[in-house]
Amino acid sequence: MKDSSVYYDRQAGQNSDSSSLHSPRQRPKVPGLQRDIEVLKAELLAFISEHGQEGFMPMRKQLRKHGRVDIEKAITRMGGFRRISSLMNLSLAYKHRKPKGYWDSLENLQEEVS
Repeated sequence: MKDSSVYYDRQAGQNSDSSSLHSPRQRPKVPGLQRDIEVLKAELLAFISEHGQEGFMPMRKQLRKHGRVDIEKAITRMGGFRRISSLMNLSLAYKHRKPKGYWDSLENLQEEVS
């Protein structure tokens, strides 16, 4: 499936139609995003104010939809969505998720099925 979304090219200062491009989306790198928690926090808050819901951590799907895989990777690299949302005092959209390893336990599986 071909992506025909329009995105903003900060370097060129204009909107670009990605369907007319034959190269991957070009987004300027954010210095320090992958290493500095403060840079990540600033980028996340900017993303939330533009595309998200205040007080809620954006989901992977939402970050990808808006071409911000760089933020998703930085979150993963710095401890994951739960850790970063906790540090930033943001709520997760999926609060009732089972803890890691929950479904590996036969006892939990039997309890959920019955």
